Amino acid sequence: MSGRPHRAYEISVSVSADTWAAAVRELQWVVDHVESHGQACSSVSGTHIVHVAHDPDMTPERHAAEVDAYVAEIRGCQPKVEP
Repeated sequence: MSGRPHRAYEISVSVSADTWAAAVRELQWVVDHVESHGQACSSVSGTHIVHVAHDPDMTPERHAAEVDAYVAEIRGCQPKVEP
């Protein structure tokens, strides 16, 4: 396995500002922007970066199996095998 498992949708957001209040306002703006633009949202400015990733083949079952394998790899164990 390479890297941590990912869900079907992942939204990465980075917000920067000079004050806490400005950072919160920017984050609120980003949330509204993502909500109004949907899955196709992507935005970069001097105060934020938004990236949306989608893996249409990822299912909850596949994610759970990948999490189990990832945890086993980190712990240096073998993944559990169901009978």
